[in-house]
Amino acid sequence: MSTYYFVAFESRSKPAHIAPGDPIYREYGLANFFRQFELNEKVDQSKISAEFNHGVLTLNLPKAQEAKPRKIDVKVA
Repeated sequence: MSTYYFVAFESRSKPAHIAPGDPIYREYGLANFFRQFELNEKVDQSKISAEFNHGVLTLNLPKAQEAKPRKIDVKVA
């Protein structure tokens, strides 16, 4: 079973009031951003988290318990 997740950013228009120190002119405008991910059962979907700091989006997609490697004891005869 796979699930689709969507990440979207919407650019904000320039405010009418410009505070001292704010740029008056920008060479380019920010565009809306959209990304779609398909995740399978190997990701623990209840523990997905995201963080946006200093213009960088970090997604945390932890492995599901079933997908993690496990240790199997081997008996030698």
